[in-house]
Amino acid sequence: MRRSLLAASLLLATPVRADIVEGSVTAILTGRADPRDGNVYSVLPIYEGLRLTVRDVALPHVDDLRLEVSGWLGGVVGDPYGGQRAGGDVDIAYLEGKLARRHIVVRLGRQNVSGGAARFSHLDGASVTLQLRGFGLSVFGGVPVAQRFDTRVGDATGGGRLFYRFGYASQLGFSFVHIEKDGRTGRQDVALDFRSQPVRILTITGLAVLSLVERDLAEVDVAATIQPHRMVDVRLDYRDQRPDLFISRSSIFAVFSNSTRQEAGGTLEVRPVGRVTVYADYHAIFEPQTRGGHRAGMKGQVRLGPAGQLTLGTQLRLLRLAQNGYYEARVFGMMRVTSTLLLTLDGDAYVFDALVNGHSYSLTGAAAVAWDFSRSWRAVASGAVSTTPFVNGGWDFMVKLAYNPTFRFREQH
Repeated sequence: MRRSLLAASLLLATPVRADIVEGSVTAILTGRADPRDGNVYSVLPIYEGLRLTVRDVALPHVDDLRLEVSGWLGGVVGDPYGGQRAGGDVDIAYLEGKLARRHIVVRLGRQNVSGGAARFSHLDGASVTLQLRGFGLSVFGGVPVAQRFDTRVGDATGGGRLFYRFGYASQLGFSFVHIEKDGRTGRQDVALDFRSQPVRILTITGLAVLSLVERDLAEVDVAATIQPHRMVDVRLDYRDQRPDLFISRSSIFAVFSNSTRQEAGGTLEVRPVGRVTVYADYHAIFEPQTRGGHRAGMKGQVRLGPAGQLTLGTQLRLLRLAQNGYYEARVFGMMRVTSTLLLTLDGDAYVFDALVNGHSYSLTGAAAVAWDFSRSWRAVASGAVSTTPFVNGGWDFMVKLAYNPTFRFREQH
């Protein structure tokens, strides 16, 4: 927490001149019934979200320089879990600029690194990306971020990705990541990823991640997306994962977890007319420890009214596994009353194959209203009531007030 606040303070203290400054301040008041220790507690969390973007910063020899900062402050009224009543954190705080005619991108501070073996890494540090004639190289290093309520991933991390673009939508990459924790190798992976569009209607993607510590595949993910007609999208995919290889090797949880999970199936989306969308999916699940199972679903929605301001939809889902499963039915609606006023309604029901805490079903009803009462202001209120295996007569609500200003100016010298 102290490190993240110090990083944000240093970045905010950087003298800059900018043409565009964007920001948002969001105040959120929520309330919910919190089942805990055999009792139900009423808690009222209050959050303040802050975001600042400064773009087109003027600095010699640097193009597209920008500053990004976002974070939150919050507290709890009532009986919070663990007695924690106040807190806050910085999610993002970095300075980014492009050098050498935009061939080099440098980012310093708290940031997210994604793609290849890094998957989605949150760190305090630096990253540099070089691109030239289709070839590219990205390297990063720093300290993994442990957000509030999360476990510490490691003490240091570093890695990189070498890639080549051989078309507008085609790319091949090789990447590496290393995480150090408590003086030991927590994770060390290499990955191969690709994206190819051999013809206009076909896109193929793939990712294979190998754990060098365990010398075993941590993840294999391949998919093919086909669009035979502008109204039809088809996706076929296969995924094989070892979830325990996502955990640091120095964690005790890695010792007691060696499960594997495979899924194969596809999705189909059809838009027979402009205002109607039908979606269906099916995946077979293979788990060596059990008999496996399957999951499937269907969803349809239609937009009504002269301008399509009313949306009505329904959704059906099922999950069947060896231990348990469920059937889900959902209906929802969305009505744009005016250009600044939006209403939503949602009803959700689950029926379980086996009893959960003595209950065979779960019911939830929710409603929300959003009002853009000025150019930069939005107010949202939502609430839900539910009956679940964990609490009877559950409830929650949220009231949000957001201010999203944008300032454009140019200083004269």
